[in-house]
Amino acid sequence: MKLCEHLEPILANETDYGNSIGDIIENAWTNAKLVVILKNAINVNQTNTIVSSPFVKYFEITDNHYELQKGYFCEQCKHAIASPI
Repeated sequence: MKLCEHLEPILANETDYGNSIGDIIENAWTNAKLVVILKNAINVNQTNTIVSSPFVKYFEITDNHYELQKGYFCEQCKHAIASPI
């Protein structure tokens, strides 16, 4: 499965600056068809400047029971990019 067009610029930006994909999981969450997991933390300040789709929302998980702590979710395509803090 291919990452949705709304999140592709985020992934391209992250890999351009040295981050890499740690894993790709289909149907990982109740509401996510595809989750791309990055090895290093997403640069949120930089990424927020390139998010152009109204469907893409930033999220943070503060519950320490979960390894992934922040990322972006496309509400239309049900895809996500996630990373540790």
